[in-house]
Amino acid sequence: MPITEESPQRVFKEKVNHVTGAREWEVKDDDYDIVQEIARSRFGDMILDYDRNDRYEAALITVIKEKKAKGEYVHVLDIGTGTGLLSLMAARAGADRVFTPMAECAQKIIEQSGYSDIITVIAHRSTDLSHLGEKPNVIVAEVFDTELIGEGALRTFKEALENLVQPGCRVIPASAKFYVQAAESPHFTRKFNDIPQIEGERKEEERIVEMSVPARRQGLVPIAEDVEMTRTKETAQCMIFNFDDAQSIIFDETAIARMEITEEGRVDSFLAWWDLDMDRSDGGNTLTMAPDWKDADSRWRDHWMQAIYYPPKRVRVEKGQTIPILSGHDEFSVWFAVDDGNSCLTSLDRPYCSCDFHARLSRTMIYRMNELLEDRKLTDAIEKEVSLHPSEVVVIGEGSMLGLHPSVRSEAKRVTILETTPWMRKILHKYIKYYQLKNVQVVADIAEIPKPSLILGEPFFLSSVLPWENLPFWYEVEKILSKFDDYSIPVMPNKCCIRALPMKFRDLHHTAGRVGTVNGFDLSKFDDLSEKARSAVDEIVEDYSLWEYVGEESEGWKDEEEGRAGTELLQINLEERPSGNSLKNEKMIQVTGEMNGIALWADWKFGDYWMTTGRKRKTSLLWSVGHKQGVYFIPPTQLNEKKIHVMTQIVEGDVSFHFSPIPIEEKK
Repeated sequence: MPITEESPQRVFKEKVNHVTGAREWEVKDDDYDIVQEIARSRFGDMILDYDRNDRYEAALITVIKEKKAKGEYVHVLDIGTGTGLLSLMAARAGADRVFTPMAECAQKIIEQSGYSDIITVIAHRSTDLSHLGEKPNVIVAEVFDTELIGEGALRTFKEALENLVQPGCRVIPASAKFYVQAAESPHFTRKFNDIPQIEGERKEEERIVEMSVPARRQGLVPIAEDVEMTRTKETAQCMIFNFDDAQSIIFDETAIARMEITEEGRVDSFLAWWDLDMDRSDGGNTLTMAPDWKDADSRWRDHWMQAIYYPPKRVRVEKGQTIPILSGHDEFSVWFAVDDGNSCLTSLDRPYCSCDFHARLSRTMIYRMNELLEDRKLTDAIEKEVSLHPSEVVVIGEGSMLGLHPSVRSEAKRVTILETTPWMRKILHKYIKYYQLKNVQVVADIAEIPKPSLILGEPFFLSSVLPWENLPFWYEVEKILSKFDDYSIPVMPNKCCIRALPMKFRDLHHTAGRVGTVNGFDLSKFDDLSEKARSAVDEIVEDYSLWEYVGEESEGWKDEEEGRAGTELLQINLEERPSGNSLKNEKMIQVTGEMNGIALWADWKFGDYWMTTGRKRKTSLLWSVGHKQGVYFIPPTQLNEKKIHVMTQIVEGDVSFHFSPIPIEEKK
């Protein structure tokens, strides 16, 4: 059909074909991206962060009152508006005029607020406000992330102060301080950073250079006391950012702080957080991200969390020693190092990854690799199966170290790793050379593999986010069996089971909940927009690392048949051919108590052992750390239901879910 001026516009959306693993393009309506973004935005907990809201409003009241006392006409520029909440607070605090760039949702909320004569919503970016006329004299902005400056806060404030506002403009927040504690955690946080070692210990100086970047959303606050971690009692204030002075906002700088060591050990990480001084009150109005062991009034937040940073070199320290902590930042990132006393460092350039692990893989993926090497039950199951079929073991997947695992190599005559990703092949070749592995080869295509005596996989593919997105393993197995026309070749794992568990989350459900009235303002238009967007996309199962979040399982959470967690939704025999590229099953889940979500994951069967990517047993960490889990948040209209029916369907490798309080097949 020819495209005319009246034709609806279209956008291209990238999609992973879970059968082939290839990236493909789908044509969608032009509003698809914004609908998806709103539906999956997780803004709820930020809007409902009343500590944040109250401190922003208190600062607006203080600053506007000061401007009024000087006889100034108060123009407020709200940068980064979403719902318009900060603009409404500014208007209620007495601002004469509020400018709000780029906010369609805010426009609707403001129209019904009673402040539309004061607040002007402008369909331009904050960098393009030359038409405003009289310049603002107050800036209010919330443009921060867990790393403080990762969303471009420094440039936002610097350019606004230099180009958009009056001299003497006040900024809310006025400044920020960055804090760190030195820590050692050889058995937990290091797994997010350490290069996997497949056998033995290498010398410390032989470690590949690692990149000092924050482990994204590690969420150590609720569990830091439950994992093996030694922290200094002292906290070092390492950086200060002054947001209301353009000259002092520098994109690249280094600072040095000092910290007293309270326990002997080795500094292998830093726990970091930041505070905002909202209105130059010198502690009187401070918004802090400090963990609960530093601040008894610490709030749960999903939008801002403490971060873990890894120094480029670990340093051994003695009790009572005072060590220099070097910190550096550019426009978007922060990094840290410890001076071992021999380097006499005065500046700190940003460290870069030279091993490809940290530049290519997420921290969760690195943890998964390290965890895999330590799973004794998995090792025993693999070793037993390989010993039965040792001649030609073929390992398939992406971004996997399984083919180098001693349990595979020690029993196999030859191991062939099928790895289609060029940079991962380079990494595997480095390991093969370093460890002098004579019986391991790496190939890039199925055409290059020999006929296997055993097909093995974690399984894991780099395109996956949720556990069942590793089902390309099933289709890769089919290609190999078809190539050799031999369906008797054993496969491990030989089964995949998708499971579900009703949960009562203490806080997590707020990320997708209704916000309603917040700080006296009706934000239901945002709820309407969010719910409309959510209903316009597929049933939403969002990815979360559930070990970070507090929650309770429903009663009877263990499967009666095997004692495993949750309810089996669908089981797939990976040794059978994908049947017509379609498979589905409907299962009813009993919901007890005040459940507000359903956790979903996949288990993989290795011999008699089910390796789980979800709820674990008899461990301090109740959820798999090396994998993300899916979460379906139960809609408000279904929160009182005692039964939820779940339809799980696989079509050409894509897994979808449909949830309903009544049988789904009956609805048809």
